[in-house]
Amino acid sequence: MKFNKYNLIARVYPAILCSLPILVLNFFLLDSYTGEFFSAIEGYKWFGGITFSAILIYLLAQIGRFVGKEIFEKIHFSDELSMPTTQLLLHSDNTYSSEQKLNIHSKIANDFNMTVYDFEQESLDEMGARRIIVDCVSLIRGKVKDGRLILQHNIEYGFARNLIGGSTVAVLVSVFNLIIFGYFMEQFIPFYISLFLVIAYLIIVIIGRKIIQQYGLRYAKILIQEYLLS
Repeated sequence: MKFNKYNLIARVYPAILCSLPILVLNFFLLDSYTGEFFSAIEGYKWFGGITFSAILIYLLAQIGRFVGKEIFEKIHFSDELSMPTTQLLLHSDNTYSSEQKLNIHSKIANDFNMTVYDFEQESLDEMGARRIIVDCVSLIRGKVKDGRLILQHNIEYGFARNLIGGSTVAVLVSVFNLIIFGYFMEQFIPFYISLFLVIAYLIIVIIGRKIIQQYGLRYAKILIQEYLLS
């Protein structure tokens, strides 16, 4: 994972925020049994001077990204077929005027030699129209690349998506903590901390659909705006 602005904000920050249940488990339970072991591991410099904490954060970032992108995003957006970047370019969508969409479609045809379905073709085969637009959007991303505005919105969208993915895992770890500290060890401080974390992460997961939709829409609009100016 390259250390740049996107990876720091969109991947590392969500991983840190979603690591709290693991920290609770370690502080109130594991540290008393394995403290010396983990201290020794942490003190050991791995290849390239990387520490155990850095490896753990990297692992959590990858898990959060996988759940957010490969599970949550694909289910919510039907594997890009229903993403805002696809929706906005459909004739049936009313976000842009017909003239603006024709302008975008014409630019796509000129730049990539790809023809987006017209209104009649789309009404007869909407799924086919969506698949073509998905391919076109992929080419548009390659052309726009990391423009200043699109990069910022890509970071915001990536942060939201990975936070939702990481929160899904964090809920499971927090529930595990509730069981351990509430029924086996009867430690009330970590129990109530874990209860708070379950509620907090669960709220993020529940409203995740709305969050990812809004950030995805903002990203889509900026992507199209920068493409038209390219």
